[in-house]
Amino acid sequence: MVRGNGRPVCGLTLTNTEAAADNFQVFLKPRCDPAVEAFRPTMWRLERGELLLLSANGEVWRFDADDNAQWRLVPDSADPLIMLRQ
Repeated sequence: MVRGNGRPVCGLTLTNTEAAADNFQVFLKPRCDPAVEAFRPTMWRLERGELLLLSANGEVWRFDADDNAQWRLVPDSADPLIMLRQ
């Protein structure tokens, strides 16, 4: 994950290991941004063209694909949170 200015904020590993019906495990790498640490996603899934990150307490972050093969947090902001593949 990076911010709109390209500054890295967190590394995630999205697995294909099923965690619950239609949800897969996700793991945070060390030294994440405090906002991502507080959210602490545990599962992910694709739903209607969006990538969803789900936290253990039921919160959901929705990401839409953009024209650059990246995923942007919805709603968009002046300093967007972007997921890209590395």
